[in-house]
Amino acid sequence: MQQDVLKELYESLIDPAQRHQLGEYYTPDWLADLMVREVVTDPLAQRVLDPACGSGTFLFHAVRYFLAAADEKGYDNAAALAECTRKVLGVDIHPVAALIARVTYLLALGPERLIGDRGSLAIPVYLGDSLQWNTEGFITGRDVVVRVPDGPRLHFPAAIVADVARFDEIVQRMLDYSERGAPASDLQSWLQREDIGDEWGRGRLADTYQHLCDLRAAGRDHIWGYVVRNQARPVWLSTNDQRADVIIGNPPWLAYRYMSRAMQRRFREESQRRNLWAGGNVATHQDLSAYFYACCAELYAKPGGTLAFVLPYATLHRKQYEGFRSGVFGEGDVVFARAAIRQAWTFDESVQPLFPVPSCVLIGRVGDSSALPKQVAAYTGTLPRRDATPEQAAQYLTHSIAPWPTGGKRTGGSAYRAKFRNGATLFPRMLCIVEEVSSVGVLGSAANAPIVRSRRTRQEKEPWKGLPSLQQQVEKQFVRPVYLGESVAPYRLLQPVDGIIPWDSDGKRLLDAQAAQQSGYPHLGAWLTEAERLWNTHGAGRMTFVEQLDYFGKLSVQFPAPSVRVICAASGTLPAAAVLSDNEAVLEHALYWAAVSKREAYYVTAILNSEAARSRVAAMQARGQWGARHFDKLMFELPIPLFNVNDPLHRKLAAAAARAAKIAANVPLKDNMYFVTARKHIRTALHDHGIAEEIEDLVTRLLAVLEGEAAAPSFRRKPESRGAP
Repeated sequence: MQQDVLKELYESLIDPAQRHQLGEYYTPDWLADLMVREVVTDPLAQRVLDPACGSGTFLFHAVRYFLAAADEKGYDNAAALAECTRKVLGVDIHPVAALIARVTYLLALGPERLIGDRGSLAIPVYLGDSLQWNTEGFITGRDVVVRVPDGPRLHFPAAIVADVARFDEIVQRMLDYSERGAPASDLQSWLQREDIGDEWGRGRLADTYQHLCDLRAAGRDHIWGYVVRNQARPVWLSTNDQRADVIIGNPPWLAYRYMSRAMQRRFREESQRRNLWAGGNVATHQDLSAYFYACCAELYAKPGGTLAFVLPYATLHRKQYEGFRSGVFGEGDVVFARAAIRQAWTFDESVQPLFPVPSCVLIGRVGDSSALPKQVAAYTGTLPRRDATPEQAAQYLTHSIAPWPTGGKRTGGSAYRAKFRNGATLFPRMLCIVEEVSSVGVLGSAANAPIVRSRRTRQEKEPWKGLPSLQQQVEKQFVRPVYLGESVAPYRLLQPVDGIIPWDSDGKRLLDAQAAQQSGYPHLGAWLTEAERLWNTHGAGRMTFVEQLDYFGKLSVQFPAPSVRVICAASGTLPAAAVLSDNEAVLEHALYWAAVSKREAYYVTAILNSEAARSRVAAMQARGQWGARHFDKLMFELPIPLFNVNDPLHRKLAAAAARAAKIAANVPLKDNMYFVTARKHIRTALHDHGIAEEIEDLVTRLLAVLEGEAAAPSFRRKPESRGAP
């Protein structure tokens, strides 16, 4: 179809890196059609807005749905077109997207209607910022402020912006006058004749006109009339008489860690005001989609209106979305909006091609404060092609009713949850993870102060990726083994890396550059001086370099190091846990750890490495492009009891895990073998020896007793149906 060509054109014109920066993911026709038909219950009466319309997929189906209803009611062509352009509208922040969405809108109308009897036609797709971050003021209204790069601010008062016809007339008059080189007094006289006084912001308009004249004189005026008109449209759409009955679409999923510093600051502040900011350890996992949903409820939806958005699957249950799931966007006496989720559809990894990560559709009601639904419609199936038709989707996809994924505040589970800690945030790695260059030192000092340099990897990101490596001597006591997520296999530790860890064992403190020099560690002081300089130049700027290393105290808490620790990988397709007995080692953030006795350590690793435990938490895992990946502390949602040496089952598990560790230690692994391959070889050996099956049986018995299950697994087929839930 022609709209498919436009989508491909859109994706080819906006390269993947830029679409990633915008948090954009392409929505297939079958899903857009399904959503439109679910939430647009009265197409002739309801106003529909897609505030992040991209290439216009949702607009296409909403327009077609409206026109079919208009034909059924006997509308003539002119009336159908006029009413459609009042009822179905779109906004996008990217100019190419807005342009292509307008063409998509025309295709939805169809050539036979466009050449038929009709009046003038304005396609209601606007280039604008739906978040209205280009506005100022919240009490008296939203002034539109267009910031010209390396130039002035074009400021338009809220009272003018809200009257779209008058606003357009004023902007056009400004452009006409500036083209003629008319003085500001001419515009002032015209504003006075039109009865536009100070209450409309006449003085500010005069200042803006002068800025436009200055831009024209500098040869920079060619687009600002267009930009100003479009940037004002979101403000107009948020006025009470222009709000929509249905807000639908696929908002940007831009993660916090990929935002610019200025955007991070604005996003954090705005999210905090709306009770959406989780912060802490999950700050970098927050994204724009939940905030976008809340803003649309606040700015564009009528009371009782419907929100229907495609969102990341993680919004259903992950900690960073707790405020979002509450449906109350604000705190205390300041609540910007309420929008309770009324319905949810989920799409697992089998529903492909779809998005790079698992997703869901959430449908909410503005003004509603009801509790979350207890169930979701869970879709599965593989589609024949990327842009399957709605008919093909109905044929190839099935859905069943499933419980809402576990989310919200944690209750129950295991006491081990509180015992396990996250490793240190050793970032940026080029400033603290190193490799030894030479064993021959300067003036024979290498034994106590080896020469080290930054250990570089392909996973580095800018700006650190482009910086030169650090290289120099560092006192040996500050070069410690560091275990990464990739350093752990089932029941076995793989090779750690070296790290510069500025912990002063004598003073029991972390050292910065100045403290290192004053304490008599000149090499460490020199390394930290350069690391701190680079961090201050390129880092986030909210904390010092040493504060970054000790973020939330996750480094200093590892000293003095326990003699025995259980460590487990935070992520992976399958779990990996082992026993660590090196009290010089430091653990980074891709690991969790707990200090326990040796026997207890084996007991815990048996459970953490088991498929019996993994399968029970799989539905709660966050999912990425390659499926379920993150464990974090999810294993401790299970009622795993603390180790009891008097319990025979606990002793059997510890003994079996100790045997598994001996088997794993004897698996031959090549030097520098990829950790995923090493883990696979170890699991194969454990299976071949029969110990893996023995441990699975013991863990299944342990959990079955605690959960009140039958010891043998049972499989129940869920009822299935086709089509929309």
